[in-house]
Formats: sequence, C-alpha cells, structure tokens
Amino acid sequence: MRLPPLLLALLLALPARAGADCTAVAALEAVARAVEAGRPAALAPLLRRHDAESLLWALRDHPLGAEAGAVRGLFAAAGAMAAGRPVAAEAGSGAARLARLAEGAGCAEARARGAATGGEAGGAARRREDRAGWHPVRLAAAGVAALALTAAAAGAVWLQARLRRRRRRLSRRHPVRLPALMRAGGREAPAMVLDLSRLGAKLRLAPDVPGEPATAVEIEIGEARLAATIRWRNAHYAGVSFDRPLAEDALAPLLAATRAA
Repeated sequence: MRLPPLLLALLLALPARAGADCTAVAALEAVARAVEAGRPAALAPLLRRHDAESLLWALRDHPLGAEAGAVRGLFAAAGAMAAGRPVAAEAGSGAARLARLAEGAGCAEARARGAATGGEAGGAARRREDRAGWHPVRLAAAGVAALALTAAAAGAVWLQARLRRRRRRLSRRHPVRLPALMRAGGREAPAMVLDLSRLGAKLRLAPDVPGEPATAVEIEIGEARLAATIRWRNAHYAGVSFDRPLAEDALAPLLAATRAA
C-alpha cells in the first residue's frame, strides 16, 4: 500500500517530535531545579539557550504544555534570580512542583543528558531534533506552495497571451474610404474614415472642425452611430477610439461597402 507523501512525512516526523518534547522537558527541569536550589550561576547559561515561549512551543502537544502560566512564572523568577534581584518565596515551591512534573514525564534519558551537560547539549539536541522532525513537513508544504505558485504563474501567462491575442484581433486595422459625419460640441461636420478597426478609426477632417484630444464625439458611418473619444488630433486628421468595440457583424458591411466602392 502506498501512503500519500504528506501523510508519510507526518509519520516520519512523529518520533523526532517525541525526542524534541523530552529535550524540552529536560531543559524545563534543569531551570526548575536551579530556581528551587537558588543557584543563579547555573541559571545564566540555561537562560541564554532557553526561554519560556520556545519551551512552550516544543511542549504544545505534551501534558506539560498545559502549565503555560507556571512555566512563564518560572522563567520570570529565573531571570530575576540570575540578575540578582529578589524573588518571591513561592517561586521556589512553584519551581519544585514543575521539577517533579518534569521528572515524572518519562524522559529519563534526555533528562540525564541535559543534566550532564548543563543544558547545552540538550538545547542543541532539541534544535537538531526539532529541525529533523519538522523538515519533511516544511518541505512538503514548500513543495505544495511552489506548485501553487507555478500554476498561478502559468495561468497568468496564459491569460495575458489570450488577452493579447484578443486585443490584436480587435485592433486589426482595415484600410477603408468611407464618408462619415462627426458630431462634437453641438456641431456636425463631414469626415472621411481612412482606416477602421473594431476599437477605433482614423478620420480626415476639415481644419475648422471642432474637437481636441479627450473630446467625446459621435461618429456616423452609414447606419452605424458610434460613441467615441478623440485620442489625437492635428490639422487634418484625428484618431478616435470607440467607447464600445464595434461588433463583428457591424464591421463586415462597412468593409463590404469599401470593397464595392
């Protein structure tokens, strides 16, 4: 039977997570014992390698993860003790309680390793085991994200290519010679359409015909009346874009009329 890759990665990660939990338990017990015994010199190296939030993260699936308030209180007391500040009397009893809970957590091997090295090897082992445990999951997530990004990029490229093809099809120019009328500013003037596409047209105009760039006009070509906007203008010519693309069945008769003429 073949397992899905993500499920296989999760199964591979489980043993390493258990090791990471035990390493965190050992570090927590070492801090609690040092606070209980009132040994600030032993706390300094432990606090450089561990903090309450990282241990709670490692213990989130462990029963000790439910002791979040006590763990934060322990590290607050440990920081004060290591800095030489006074510590409340109940800090020792709270530390002793956490030490007993950690001792009974069933992680004797990791606890012995952490005690023998002062927590340094335990912290390094925890980091190595945590990376080893979660690396396959992160790798699988990265693979899924990469596939999603690749698919999105491919879709965007396809869409852009399709839009470019449609734009080219709509903007294909046809040389014509069609009489027209242009209405602008309450005036009407004759014009000659020199080229035509579904998106716009080039017109020849008399010099006194009103209209500047951005002027809204109406172009009448045969029976078609098209709302348009002047995009450029000089003494004799103007380029307009239609407010709505010219329908294919409206363009065909105009081209046929040009061919017949």
